[in-house]
Amino acid sequence: MFKLFKTPVEVKDTCYEIELGVLDNLATNIIQSGAIALAKNKKKTVHSVKKEGLSPNILAHILITNTIQVLLGSGQYHVYRGVLNAVGDTMLESWDHSVNQMESLGKYSSEEAIKDKEWLRDQIKKIG
Repeated sequence: MFKLFKTPVEVKDTCYEIELGVLDNLATNIIQSGAIALAKNKKKTVHSVKKEGLSPNILAHILITNTIQVLLGSGQYHVYRGVLNAVGDTMLESWDHSVNQMESLGKYSSEEAIKDKEWLRDQIKKIG
C-alpha cells in the first residue's frame, strides 16, 4: 500500500544513530526521546544530511547535545544552584560522551571539545 507520509531515510538513520549514541544510564530515555523528537523534523534533518553534508551519526550527537543543553538549562535536574542531581549527572556524562564522539568523528577539534565541555559546566554553575 502506498504510504503518503513516508519517513525519509535520513530521519530513520539519524534516529537509529541516536538510539545507539546515547549512553545507557538514568537519563537515557529522557535524552533519546528529546533527540528523536528533534530528528523527526523531516525538513531540518534532510537538510542537515543532504545540504550540509552531516552524517547521521554526527547529526545524532548534535541533537543529543542540544537536547541535554535544554534539559540541564531548565534547572529541573539540579539539587540547587550549580549542583546536579543523579539524573543530571548522567546527562552531563552523556554530554561528554557525545562531545567526545564528535571529536573522534572530526566534527570538533580537541580545543573545541574542551571549550564545549567547559561551556556546559559554566552554565550548570549559573542555573538551578
